[in-house]
Amino acid sequence: MVKTVKMDENKKILEVAKEAARKGGEIVLKYFKEEVEFRQKEDKTFASIADDESEKEIKEIILRNFPEHSIYGEETGKTGQSNIVWHVDPLDGTSNFRNKIPLFCVSIGVERDGNFIVGVIYNPITNELFSASEGEGAFVNEKRISVNKEDISKGILVLDSSFKGDIGRIKTNLQSEIIKLSSRIRMIGSNALQLAEVAEGAYFSSISDHIDAYDFAAGIVLVKEAGGIVADQFGNKPSAKSKVIVASNKKENHEKIVELTKNYYKGYGDKKATGDLFKMENYKVCILAGGIGSRMGEFSKTFNKAMIPVQGKPSICHIIEKFPEDVEIVVIVGYKKETIIDYLKYAYPKRKFTFFEVEKPSGLGAGPGYAVLECKHLLQCPFIFFAADTLVKENVPEPDENWFGIAEVDDTSRFCSASINEEGMISKIDDKIKCDNKFAFIGLAGIKDYKTFFASLENDKTLVKGEIQVSNGFKSLMNLGMKAITFTWFDTGDPTSYSHALENYPNGEGYRGQ
Repeated sequence: MVKTVKMDENKKILEVAKEAARKGGEIVLKYFKEEVEFRQKEDKTFASIADDESEKEIKEIILRNFPEHSIYGEETGKTGQSNIVWHVDPLDGTSNFRNKIPLFCVSIGVERDGNFIVGVIYNPITNELFSASEGEGAFVNEKRISVNKEDISKGILVLDSSFKGDIGRIKTNLQSEIIKLSSRIRMIGSNALQLAEVAEGAYFSSISDHIDAYDFAAGIVLVKEAGGIVADQFGNKPSAKSKVIVASNKKENHEKIVELTKNYYKGYGDKKATGDLFKMENYKVCILAGGIGSRMGEFSKTFNKAMIPVQGKPSICHIIEKFPEDVEIVVIVGYKKETIIDYLKYAYPKRKFTFFEVEKPSGLGAGPGYAVLECKHLLQCPFIFFAADTLVKENVPEPDENWFGIAEVDDTSRFCSASINEEGMISKIDDKIKCDNKFAFIGLAGIKDYKTFFASLENDKTLVKGEIQVSNGFKSLMNLGMKAITFTWFDTGDPTSYSHALENYPNGEGYRGQ
């Protein structure tokens, strides 16, 4: 009976995924024929209005049919806490799209309790809709497809086309070994499409690396349902956290490829911890929610600033849902602490929270620098600093380097502000003064060198407008190197900016400090 219910649910999910993929594809195709502007994201990849509108339409269709489900979109991150997660790439192959190369797609994969159950990939250029559901086979435009069963020496292997950093060096060396197995290698610039083509039999094997679940969730289902094999670089079952995916048409070919990938990628991650290739072993998130929120005026008499509603839930929820469930979140509380603690324990029973109450939430000598320093003992590892009155559109990178979240504003005198050098690093930080800086610190930063940060805070307790600021610690990180990362920023700390956030978060124009 349970199996029948799940099959019925899978069927409905598949039909909704097909509808959403086609609608997203229509939007992408429309913009492919036009000239659009692209923005560079924090990971140096590009996105445009095509990505944004496609993802928005896809999410609306999903939530209209399954309002209780979670969605993990490339452009807007994760929302919801369901055991069913939709992994959405609204435009896979953005580099091709940007350069007018007609090789891109929309990819939607659905995961239930850690298993990928439905996959749909739509190529709007060729009007090919690849679809698969667990136990039901794989299809393209309703025609059943299957992998090619020939030996890899007779076919083509396809590689992901990213050659950045260490991955580039690994892949360059890996190619020389792959050529011994297959004399033909292709790079098409779309992880999702290359997996779909393995399922259809065009390619015999595929290797994708440095990827996210929205890149491969759909393709995994397609390849498996077409009779192929999918694993991580060590031959283990892939998970949503996997960063290398190997797909092959048959066991003999798969074993040959995995024998290579497990050696070439062995320097990254624990072989037993599938998917942790680029995941930091230990970091925390620190959310500052202890202050009175005096900028909100009369409003703060009723609410702690972390609990003001945005898009139907407390603003702090949008922060928390940016991070994986296994990341510990330290919440600094003080003013109206019970409302925060009780709500978060109820709303997120599976998450690990540590609540730290500051003795002095306001007044002379208080402030964010004071609060963070007070809970230093809880932050003895790299961590992300996140002010409770800050929201951002983009995904938040891990603190595997020191980075400083910024946004361009019209007037920096009300903010901690920064100058950036030609290498994109922070070169100067000023505290709430009139200056030539164009960028405001948005209350979001990655702190890798936490010992240096805390040592500087302890040694410099200079007051700025009566408060100890975190900038006292950040200034010491400039000497070690602190990368500037631009975010689409929504400030919820005063009535004017809060009103702007209500109207624009998450996909509208960011706040400019007006």
